[in-house]
Amino acid sequence: MSGVTVSAYGLRFVAECLKTYLGRSWPFFAVALCGMLLHLVLAVKMKTVRAGDAWPVSKVLWLILICMALTVCNPFPVRKIVPRFGMTTVYYRVFWVFPLTAGAAWYLTLLWTRQKKKITGLLLFGICLAALVFLVPLNPGVENLLSRTALPTNVYKVDGAVPGLCSAVHEDYERTREYAAAMEELAGADLKSAEGAELFASSLPRCIFPFKLEFAVRQYDAGIALSFDRNMRLYYEGNRSTGLSYKGNRTYRQCALILRGMYGLDDTISEKEMKRCLKKTGTDYLIVETELANRLLLERSGCELVTQSAGYDIYRFGLTKA
Repeated sequence: MSGVTVSAYGLRFVAECLKTYLGRSWPFFAVALCGMLLHLVLAVKMKTVRAGDAWPVSKVLWLILICMALTVCNPFPVRKIVPRFGMTTVYYRVFWVFPLTAGAAWYLTLLWTRQKKKITGLLLFGICLAALVFLVPLNPGVENLLSRTALPTNVYKVDGAVPGLCSAVHEDYERTREYAAAMEELAGADLKSAEGAELFASSLPRCIFPFKLEFAVRQYDAGIALSFDRNMRLYYEGNRSTGLSYKGNRTYRQCALILRGMYGLDDTISEKEMKRCLKKTGTDYLIVETELANRLLLERSGCELVTQSAGYDIYRFGLTKA
């Protein structure tokens, strides 16, 4: 849903999220959400939301709705306040916050438990479940009704090069002195504490991948740290949909210099500058397309070729073999 921002759509933002993500099935979810809101209003009016000292689901759903109205669904704080904290104004999965999922589970449970005859409750539950599975295709529309009976394929599988490259990075990193030292520190650390979590994060190999692989690596391997954060890399690639700017960000400038250097996009970059930026960002590995790698600058900057795999070169920097 790139480009669907609160800044651009304001109060229509939630509707645009539903339309963009759910395709032509969005009216069903909109009606279901309206039905839940109506039920909540009636529950308050009829004073049925109290249940002793416990918080019934109705009250929890109302709390979620109020929080959303004050935060992600409110264009003023998202436009003016959120960017000041370095946060994006794009919510790709804002609909997960909707009380729709929790509400649907609640209503299905009520449908089952409120029936005097269990067979009636089971039958109604089965009908609703079948309707959700077969009559509400997420994309692209109702014309795919019959195809919904087939199991979906893994259309979001990662690039075939990603597993091999990640494995090669881990294998090489685990043979370095830095890895051994990090493991010794972690052995005596409390990983549940903030210090322990920070120590664990610093023990991971930090890499820069080609853009077409980096987001797959981010999802595939949590054991690899990336020098670019998500929004920063999007900004480098020319995507301004997040609403953030990194023009004055030092880490961004350093990472951008490394990318330009490893691809030979800037002839003015010296070995000294390249080495300085690699140290400042803590980058341990550079993965670059074999045919595009600026080998001369990389080698003169202290990068060592580890291996070539699936059309990519893996360079190691600043690590010592054990």
